[in-house]
Amino acid sequence: MRIYFKKRFKQIPRVLLRECGYKPWRDQKGRETYIKRLTKDFYPRFHIIYAKDNQGRPILDLHLDYKRPIHARVARTYETESEVVKREAERIKQILGMY
Repeated sequence: MRIYFKKRFKQIPRVLLRECGYKPWRDQKGRETYIKRLTKDFYPRFHIIYAKDNQGRPILDLHLDYKRPIHARVARTYETESEVVKREAERIKQILGMY
């Protein structure tokens, strides 16, 4: 699920996403992404990939990783449009609502 914002962030994403309970994480491609664990285990977890649109406005690509992918041929191991993801997106919007 993508979350779009009308204005640019006044602070760096790392600071703002920490306010939402997320920690920085390097993904397999070496990008800095953000995760929030739902239990003490590594999975399930919320995962955010930060990007910008053409005008520099933030886009948060949010999904729920419910287990670690075993290999590339495995069916999807994440959810993007479930009720849990939608509630988390609304929570993030409320916290970052000033944007």
